[in-house]
Amino acid sequence: MCYFAGIGKATALRAACEGARSVINYLSDAEAANALVEQIGSDRALAVQAYASKLSNLDRLVEEAVAKLGRIDILIPNAGILPMKDLANTSEAGFDKTFNLMAKGPYFLAQGFIEQMTRVIAQDLARKGILVSAIAPGPTTTDLFLDGQSDQVLKAVASNSPFNRIGEPKKIAAAMMFLCGKNSSWMSGQVMRVNGAMT
Repeated sequence: MCYFAGIGKATALRAACEGARSVINYLSDAEAANALVEQIGSDRALAVQAYASKLSNLDRLVEEAVAKLGRIDILIPNAGILPMKDLANTSEAGFDKTFNLMAKGPYFLAQGFIEQMTRVIAQDLARKGILVSAIAPGPTTTDLFLDGQSDQVLKAVASNSPFNRIGEPKKIAAAMMFLCGKNSSWMSGQVMRVNGAMT
């Protein structure tokens, strides 16, 4: 189950190639989400509109996912934004939007802030045979990230990586599929940084 734009779309397509069924969460672009479902196959994918920072929306998202698929084996709370503003120019509304999407959504989906709680959740769920790890992507060329950014800003962001470029959604999707596959069966409680050596 993942948010469909950018990294989420790339991950859903990669997961479909590996035989997974997916629930595609979208905020407003129903046409694009349904097109992705058709691309994957309506018998193997479902599009559900939900705002990732609203608990009532998340409850409905989970209910519809379970109704369609029977259970959720993999949860990818990947919706995110990266405002290009300094503190002096950040409004309260802008801060709330970022916090609600980046922290509140993952908190209520996974019962813990991703970075800080991954290890704790992994230890707690290990007794049930559930693996928990997280991906910390660097700047990635999603539509949301690129929206309104000048070439100058994008070049500056790219220069933070020794590879002198910005990551692609398909690279993040590949890392997610590694964590979801058998080859990571002894890996849990970890935060995988997929950021072109930016940190």
